[in-house]
Amino acid sequence: MQSVELSLGAALRDVTARRTTAVDKAVASLAQAMLTELSRPGPAWRAADDHERGSEVVAAFRTFITDEEAPPPRRGMAAIGLGTIGEPALLDLVQGWLKREGDAPDAVFLRECALISISFVGTAAPRDAPERERALRLIRKAMKSDLPDMRFQAALALVEVAGNDADDDLRNALAAETHTAVRESIVEAIGLLSPPSAATCRALQAVVDSEDGTHGVGFDAAMALADARKASARPRLLDALAVRAHRDRALEALAALGKAESADCERVWAIARRWWLPAVTRVRAAYALVRMMGPGNDAEARAMLDRFTWHPRPAVREAVTDARAALAKLGTPATP
Repeated sequence: MQSVELSLGAALRDVTARRTTAVDKAVASLAQAMLTELSRPGPAWRAADDHERGSEVVAAFRTFITDEEAPPPRRGMAAIGLGTIGEPALLDLVQGWLKREGDAPDAVFLRECALISISFVGTAAPRDAPERERALRLIRKAMKSDLPDMRFQAALALVEVAGNDADDDLRNALAAETHTAVRESIVEAIGLLSPPSAATCRALQAVVDSEDGTHGVGFDAAMALADARKASARPRLLDALAVRAHRDRALEALAALGKAESADCERVWAIARRWWLPAVTRVRAAYALVRMMGPGNDAEARAMLDRFTWHPRPAVREAVTDARAALAKLGTPATP
């Protein structure tokens, strides 16, 4: 559970303060402060019903959401707060925001906050609750919007609420989508499925095969395939080792795919042996090599991992600890 800047009492006091900064801090703190007192993680269904000051929290949020003169960031924060405490009324309060048109920053921001808060209510609601189904309808409608920002946000919102039931929707959306950023969001959402269906994995593979280079949605699709333990992602991930921004994530994905051919291992060794690369990257490469080479062939990779045990930088030592813990969990403990 996240820590909060203000206690619930202080936040309720400051929602009526004169200073703008005090009000904004109060709005940002209200939901988590109440959930902290309830010892409940958010989003939590109808959490206000379980707290003696819950009605005050809901009233404060409603005041800001419905105040057309309030700054959009404050209204958006209030909507997300009301969604975090799983208040069903949120759906009525922000539904109109989804109908705002244009690409003005305030309109885009309020649409984004509406979808996030709707997804919170849908996630918090019991599976058979009508509010969950209503949230899903709103999100699915947003996925078909003419506005790219709506489709972008709706993909992640849908998988958060529907889980693996979002598989078909996301695959169909990926096939129809042409906007690069939205395609990336859809692929990211597919990566959250556990796992994607065979048909959706084929759709991801088509993206990997059709995109040029190692950037953008092609790399994201390869990462999603790796999460689904599809070895067909390996060539794209190996190519991504040449891209600094993708290198560490690619190493983690290659480790997850496990045993590989010696030629593929050599490409990772080329990373592990570059002394001028960040030490954390080299630790990840050594860990990936242990996984890729397999028991009986991984002594050199384990020795490299061990050499970083006493590195002067804490982040590097932590990376070694994490690697050893992961290997131990797999039944292949690293050497002490």
